[in-house]
Amino acid sequence: MEKIQLRDFLEFTFLSSLRLDGEVAYFVGKKAEGKKDEYRSCLYRYSGGKAEEFIPDDFGGFYCLEEGKILFSKAKKEEEKGTSFARLDLKKNAIVDAFKFPFPVGEIKPVKKGVYLLSTIVDLDDPKAHLKEEKKKEEDYQVLTELPFYFNGKGYIDRKREVLYLYEEKTGKLTPLWESALRLQCYELTEKGVYYAADKGKDKETFKHDLYFYDFAKKKATKLLSTGLSVYALKWWNNVLVLWGADDKAYGVNENPGFYTYNPKTAKIYPLSVNDDGCGSTVLSDVHLGGGRTLKEDGNALYYLTTIRNHSEIRRLDPFGRMETVVDVEGGIVDFDVVRGDLYVLGDYGMKPTELCHFEKGKMVKLTSFNEKPLKGKYVAKPRKISFQSCDTEIDGWILPPMDYDAKKKYPAILDIHGGPKCAYGEVYYHEMQVWASLGYFVIFANPVGGDGRGDKFADIRGRYGSIDYQNLMDFVDVVLSKYPSIDPKRLGVTGGSYGGFMTNWIVTHTKRFACAATQRSISNWLSMAGTSDIGYLFAEDQCGGKLFTDDGAEMMWERSPLKYAGKLATPLLVIHSECDYRCPLEQGIQIYSAAKERGVDARMVIFKGENHDLSRSGKPSHRVRRLEEITRWFEKYLKPKAKK
Repeated sequence: MEKIQLRDFLEFTFLSSLRLDGEVAYFVGKKAEGKKDEYRSCLYRYSGGKAEEFIPDDFGGFYCLEEGKILFSKAKKEEEKGTSFARLDLKKNAIVDAFKFPFPVGEIKPVKKGVYLLSTIVDLDDPKAHLKEEKKKEEDYQVLTELPFYFNGKGYIDRKREVLYLYEEKTGKLTPLWESALRLQCYELTEKGVYYAADKGKDKETFKHDLYFYDFAKKKATKLLSTGLSVYALKWWNNVLVLWGADDKAYGVNENPGFYTYNPKTAKIYPLSVNDDGCGSTVLSDVHLGGGRTLKEDGNALYYLTTIRNHSEIRRLDPFGRMETVVDVEGGIVDFDVVRGDLYVLGDYGMKPTELCHFEKGKMVKLTSFNEKPLKGKYVAKPRKISFQSCDTEIDGWILPPMDYDAKKKYPAILDIHGGPKCAYGEVYYHEMQVWASLGYFVIFANPVGGDGRGDKFADIRGRYGSIDYQNLMDFVDVVLSKYPSIDPKRLGVTGGSYGGFMTNWIVTHTKRFACAATQRSISNWLSMAGTSDIGYLFAEDQCGGKLFTDDGAEMMWERSPLKYAGKLATPLLVIHSECDYRCPLEQGIQIYSAAKERGVDARMVIFKGENHDLSRSGKPSHRVRRLEEITRWFEKYLKPKAKK
């Protein structure tokens, strides 16, 4: 059996965007392309037991199904500003150019024959600039007037708004659905018009959404009501509009959403099923690129994706609010579709990266094998689950044993901490962990309090960051060491990203039990994060439990900041951060790095230019390789010291 190599992920096909058309399934596959250092997208079709590249060369990444045809975006040429579309005639198997726009299109949906709904970004200071063919000159300054003024992965968004347009193909006419400063959250296309939820906050986004309706017949948009909810999704179902949202009163911004209905006849919102489930799948993996839906209507049923404990489930809701679990299989789900009760998913099962699967008689049957070859004949460590008591709560953890494990030998171990914090680890393929297991490390990971899949109360750590979650992780390490005496307690490493980076910073400023650490896209100082992160002004106050501009609030934020305790930092520290990370801004990594250097601790910082918070998941292939090489070399240096001659 061979070792998994660090660069093996470059051979994976990342699947997303599943759509069913009768008995035919379409989905997008992305694969690293070395020469261009980017990802090539392809539209695949599964039919008759076979998956094939359907639009391999000119596919731009997103598509929609029409009657007997597929409309798709074309791959952008270098320096191209706008978006071009082509149409594939399924009967003739012929592709012809359809239309193009001088601006980027975020999404497109058919309204009726020859009419489409599409989204784009508008500059409030020059609302028609995007409609012009010429490329707008880049200014060498940026004016800020709003919060948030930038957003991770999108750059500066100050006075930029996503707007929906109706496009008539025959005439080329573009009609905006509204011309105001609304911040669009989500929308739902129906036969009579478009429902959309938006935030009307003038200079600061409030994350509470009003409900609007654009009537096709009247050619007019109308505000229906203020929902009082953070609305995550809309779905037209059984002649009512379903809202998936939360009022955030009991558990803050991380509160799980419930189902509500808006009845156009009564113009009121009614609770349908206010449950304690999570929103979508938060089971983590580093071999996902692209996402999918969380809701799908099918006849009298509404299907939705959720996270339960450590795996993804699909549940079904009836018009009376009664819920039942349909899919309960160990693993993770990227996307799903269902037609007349027939369920297909893009899922992670059997410790392998994503494949197209069909749900049959309570089991997932794999239909494709895109990612079998890169792992054929290689060691894929199977997780060994440990559930233990910590702080009067049962916590789940896992151990990946090293390749050629011999209980008589001594091994180093790496504690890998997930982000979020409202996410979850599960029994799915995680490439970095498998690389380290192949290199002779125990890899250990757990779902401490604060994570997803176990309801609001479990996820709520507002004002408690670095307390109960820290204790859960330290108890987990103790349990693992007691069960696996072959792990050398003097050769422990720790790493994590985002919230996992925060916890790594917290750990190295509160204990010396780890021989080295690698902190990634981390939080080190809640006070500065509150004023620099794209979500900081809302998230930092909510999670730390105090208002920033008060003595008590500022003290609470500083109390929960690893930087406050940096005087105790003695652990060799690698800092990985992206230059354009606007979620946990670069200054967060710089502060903990500077503190380590000031303390005389061996520290190294690697800044990835042009990358954002999602470096490990969607960064350039070469950057993802370098990131993992840096972390691995750091562990090799400190956890595998060379034998003395």
